[in-house]
Amino acid sequence: MSLFQRFPTVALVLFFWPLAAFADCSGIRIADHAQLVAALRQDLGGKTLALAPGDYGAVTYARRSHPADRRLRICSADPARPAQFTGLTLRDVSGLILEDLRLQYRFQPGDNAITTRPFRIVKGAHITLRGIEFAGDVARGSVPHDNGFGAGKGLFVDASRDIAVTGSEFHTWHKAVSIHRSRDIVFSGNDIHSIRSDGMNLVQVENVLIERNRIHDFVRSMASPDHPDMIQIWTTRTDRPSRNITIRSNVINSGSGKYTQSIYISNRRVSDDGAGHEMFYRNTRIENNVIINAHLHGITVGATDGLLIANNTLVRSHFSKGSRNSPKLYVPTIRVGAESMNVTITRNITPEIIGCDKRGRRCRENLLTQDNAPSGPTYVSRVFADPQKPSPTRVSQFRYARGGPAYGQNVGSDLLVDPN
Repeated sequence: MSLFQRFPTVALVLFFWPLAAFADCSGIRIADHAQLVAALRQDLGGKTLALAPGDYGAVTYARRSHPADRRLRICSADPARPAQFTGLTLRDVSGLILEDLRLQYRFQPGDNAITTRPFRIVKGAHITLRGIEFAGDVARGSVPHDNGFGAGKGLFVDASRDIAVTGSEFHTWHKAVSIHRSRDIVFSGNDIHSIRSDGMNLVQVENVLIERNRIHDFVRSMASPDHPDMIQIWTTRTDRPSRNITIRSNVINSGSGKYTQSIYISNRRVSDDGAGHEMFYRNTRIENNVIINAHLHGITVGATDGLLIANNTLVRSHFSKGSRNSPKLYVPTIRVGAESMNVTITRNITPEIIGCDKRGRRCRENLLTQDNAPSGPTYVSRVFADPQKPSPTRVSQFRYARGGPAYGQNVGSDLLVDPN
């Protein structure tokens, strides 16, 4: 059974997994770091390690394999007082569940604010992380545009397969999640916020589902050279394209933070390096997402073969726009590269679509909004309940206005349908 057969689309009304206990944690009782390290030397397939509250420091678990149906489970005995790690490296590990833990990074003198990776999965397989708090830290004693802002990468995954991250929280990082050269990835029901640069950064990945996440309220270093993205996929220095990517039913909201790029899928191996069709992304679906932001790259996709952009809602946040006298820069739009093939863009609500003019592309039933002419039929205050209200963290003010052009029309994301 494929990844996308196992995780079908479900009806949602602004519902997301909470950061909470998933199941009773009972098994072999572990009291401290020494007991945990000793236990991890044993054959633990199918067992549960129940960790008492406390700080377990930095742990490396390597070269261990448990059957996918008899995974080792490590969880907090008392989820209200989760066991805490300051570093965790899983290398060449297969068959593992981590549950209801706090992974707390502490910035140290000499740490690189951009590249430090305290929590890593390298050459892993069949690993699930549920209810994990990835708690970052701010840089201190570094260059001025680093100090006071999130540092390091929250979760780094490389050369791995069958990795699931659900019901977890990421905050106070330079980049929340980086996934490289990996396949069969599920990232679902998570909360990413207070990030300096990127929420999700993916490179050369296959069979990826990014679903039902909240990515919002970044804390940017405006003096830095960062180009923050809520979700970014890229190709620089890769030898294979990403393929079979689904991004659906996420709420991406700049909130009380400054503007960021929202979903940015560049393909510079084609646009800059001259690569051919062999480096086109394959089978990309972006559907049912809500994007409230203030940068023109709302949904931007480079060279792709097989692209569906459907039922997304993009709306400008006046709160998050920048100070430059460039109004179009702060309006989120849908943009598709001229090279892309087999493209369908349908039933979206957005201020603008760039890339529908190429012959053979299927662009239909999209609702184009505007916020300049109040008397116009698609003015944002006719489309949304209260889009001009100065409360940027409230998604509910962007629900579709009763009687408006989006109401009951199967256009845009159903996450903004008024449940009443």
